[in-house]
Amino acid sequence: MIVWGVQQKPKSRIEDVFAAMEKSNKHFFLTGSRFFGYAKPESDYDFLLKSLDSVSYDFSISLKFLDLLGFELAHPEHVKEHDYWDTLFTHKEFPIHVILTDNIDRKLLVQRDIKKMILSNKPLFDCLSNDKPARKLLWRAIEYAYSIPL
Repeated sequence: MIVWGVQQKPKSRIEDVFAAMEKSNKHFFLTGSRFFGYAKPESDYDFLLKSLDSVSYDFSISLKFLDLLGFELAHPEHVKEHDYWDTLFTHKEFPIHVILTDNIDRKLLVQRDIKKMILSNKPLFDCLSNDKPARKLLWRAIEYAYSIPL
């Protein structure tokens, strides 16, 4: 687009970010309130991004890809050197969050089990939809249970 004789870069749209995520060879999995069914119109979009270990080629490509899409580390002070796992990336313009993780299978199991629980229990659904600390506690408890070797 040209404004006053100067070439302007068109503004990106949230749909453009989603389209780039979908077209990529990366595996983004919806999570958060939009996955669990208690999102409000103003709710953000949360995704899990599968990546391999922090020294792999895939990992560095994931970081570069997130950067190109407009994401940045939400809390760089919490990241240990070369340890980005389960680290939140936020989009600079839009309410989109991505958690880069290497244990995607366990996270998807936890997410599946929580969704089963809340869909079959209306009082629990109502409680969790209004209580973020309770949601985090439930998630951590179930994830911990899956991490215990049998």
